[in-house]
Amino acid sequence: MLLGAQNNNMDDKKMQVTVAYNHFGKGLVQRMPRVRWGFVHVVNNDYTHWELYAIGGSQGPTILSHGNRFIAPPHKQHYREVQNDLSVHIYIWHQIKVLIENMCIYR
Repeated sequence: MLLGAQNNNMDDKKMQVTVAYNHFGKGLVQRMPRVRWGFVHVVNNDYTHWELYAIGGSQGPTILSHGNRFIAPPHKQHYREVQNDLSVHIYIWHQIKVLIENMCIYR
């Protein structure tokens, strides 16, 4: 789920999206969602067994992760909850009432 058209499309700064009540499970790799620009509220989602990262962003978005459950697969060491493309822009990340299990981390 890619939100935001292109890295140079600054009109997407006005974008406001809610991603709610989803189960993201086995077989998914990344972009649940991946955000360029704008504001995204990610609320009450269930993340299990993703391969690379669950939530990612670039171009300075604001991401509010609220009431989500993140359970990383127990058989691999380098799973992470979010991916931040530091080579472009740092984004604003907030977590509220989030459950994290099996050593998934914020990077």
